[in-house]
Amino acid sequence: MRKFPYVRLSMMMFLQYAVWGAWLPMVAKYLSSPQIELEVKDWAAICKTLTEDGAKAEPSINKAFWEALANSKDANLDLFKKASTGAALDAQEQIKLSSDLQAILASAEIYKDRDMSWIQRTPKIGTLLDRLADSDKGAFTEIDRLSLNRLMFFHANPDKTVVREGGLGFTWAQIGLILGLAGSIGAVLSPFIAGQFADRYFSAERFLAVMILIGGCVKWLTAYQTTYTAWLWLSILYSVAFMPTLALTNSVAFAHMTNQQKQFPIVRVWGTLGWIAASWAFPLIWLLTKIEFQALPPFYKGEDLPNSTELLVNGLKFAGMLSFAYGLFCFFLPHTPPKKDAVEKLAFAKAFKLFKQPSFTILLLASIPVSVILQIYFIQTSAFFGAIGVPDSHIGPAMTIGQFAEIFAMALLGVMLAKAGFRWTIFVGIMAYVARFSIFGTTSLPVGVIVASQFFHGFCYACFFAGSFIYVDRIAPKDIRHSAQTLYGMFILGLGPVLGGYYCGWLGKHYAVAGAQLNYSGLWYNLAMIGLVTGIAFVVLFRTAPAAEEEGKAASA
Repeated sequence: MRKFPYVRLSMMMFLQYAVWGAWLPMVAKYLSSPQIELEVKDWAAICKTLTEDGAKAEPSINKAFWEALANSKDANLDLFKKASTGAALDAQEQIKLSSDLQAILASAEIYKDRDMSWIQRTPKIGTLLDRLADSDKGAFTEIDRLSLNRLMFFHANPDKTVVREGGLGFTWAQIGLILGLAGSIGAVLSPFIAGQFADRYFSAERFLAVMILIGGCVKWLTAYQTTYTAWLWLSILYSVAFMPTLALTNSVAFAHMTNQQKQFPIVRVWGTLGWIAASWAFPLIWLLTKIEFQALPPFYKGEDLPNSTELLVNGLKFAGMLSFAYGLFCFFLPHTPPKKDAVEKLAFAKAFKLFKQPSFTILLLASIPVSVILQIYFIQTSAFFGAIGVPDSHIGPAMTIGQFAEIFAMALLGVMLAKAGFRWTIFVGIMAYVARFSIFGTTSLPVGVIVASQFFHGFCYACFFAGSFIYVDRIAPKDIRHSAQTLYGMFILGLGPVLGGYYCGWLGKHYAVAGAQLNYSGLWYNLAMIGLVTGIAFVVLFRTAPAAEEEGKAASA
């Protein structure tokens, strides 16, 4: 009897999803955030405008600022006057001035009514001063506050002449193409690249190593790009390399299992742990300062660095580093040779014959809308969490609540498949999307409740996607199982995400409100309705193939 290579397969899953978790949860926040570029030499002019003398010279200056300053018991007006002369500030003075200004802006009632419509991709200091001096538009916006805060922080560093913060300011339509269309191209090509080569010509583990190493190089290069065109083309190239590996890891694992129903969940759960580890490690290393350890997850806390949004791009470098380590590790995976003696040389062509099975066709048709709403979840959630008040450094860890739930759900998957069968287990996965998006849409709920609803993600993935992977492996002939997995991936990672990217762009326009913000309540309810209709259609039409039922009974025996 073959020995089950649990450790190596588990480490494969850990690294596979750590690469993904290092960059995917927060990249949309980086791509969508407007870029702020400020010159430190303008500091003296701003402080002069903010001093009492400056206010007298400019009668139209925003009076709310001075009222808040007069009412502040802690603010040091002499420090503002000193800064207005252009005199150098020591570190303690710099911190005090920054703290005072933020407190004043936060305390003034008028600043709470934000008009965001004036924001452009690269607001300059002149625009900021014009806003401050215009009594009709005097309310400070988030960008006003961010600009002044960053400017004051870098004033203590005379070697820096330009301060940059924010992301790339891409539109939601552009982000949808980068994360949707680009990713789908790789998934669509998977059956013709990964499936064919791994099924017929090369050992799967070596082909996996090459693709992962290529992907790591591309992801590292992407981190240095600032234009939409560069991001789009490099994202397409990355997807061609990385997307086939998602199905390959499943097929490599299945090839060395004697009981997929029992063994796959305990191996796949390590992928969840890899995602969690990467999502927690990235903020800890790149986004925080004054770090302290705590008893509750993610077991640390700290203050966001002043340019934390800009630093989100380092997630791509982190993914690149993990990819290099993972690619080398793949050469030590269990040998998974191709089926060179197969009767039909074109493995992907034989895989397409699975469409003759009604259950396979219905599963794929249901997977398309589910992967659409999943894609929009990945695109929008980081920005949504930021909009409801979750700090940048907490977004990744907050999203890992879903991965913790996934561990729990994966532990139950074998039992659920044995007791409820594929039909009802997959239906539960679809309904978990409906429940989560319904809570997301109820934006009046406390932030903690909305974040906690990420718990449903565990059942979204385990019951729907992991259950589907197992089902596809059950009904596919042994000589085309790599191709069958990649064919399924072509729909859930290809067609679905590209439709999701376009649909996300449409949602961005349809649910846009004043100030380049989104009506997130309407957006999430829209996705919940798509999930509900899909779930009902699936449970009515799907029937498990007899071969899968028989193998399932044998596995649970």
